[in-house]
Amino acid sequence: MRARIRTMRQRVVSGVQSVPSRLRRWASAVDVWIQDHHIPVVIVLFALLGAAAGLLLWTSWDLVVLARQVAPILTIVSIVVSAFLGATGWFRKRRAARLARQGMETAGVPQPRTGETDAPTGSTMSGEVSGDV
Repeated sequence: MRARIRTMRQRVVSGVQSVPSRLRRWASAVDVWIQDHHIPVVIVLFALLGAAAGLLLWTSWDLVVLARQVAPILTIVSIVVSAFLGATGWFRKRRAARLARQGMETAGVPQPRTGETDAPTGSTMSGEVSGDV
């Protein structure tokens, strides 16, 4: 019975210890996905922001009558929009850096030769070799 409890405890401990690495992998995967799809993400976020602002104004329009009461809502919306655009720029920079790193990692690998580069430079289709003899 003690052996079963010990193995169950070891499973729980190892499962709990693997959570941070799982979260890092998940966050990294989400980060790369957002970098690759930043334009649709921003469009969806703008749509949600517009819907939320519209819903707020629609449900509380009788309270929001004067311009000085609408101004804070527009200020908050503009702050959120600028934050979205700043985040989009940040993701673009990160994506460009990631793609540049991936290009550098493959730069040391020689490019495969194509059939056109296999022929000597002085040969022709008829088998004659041009040049000095």
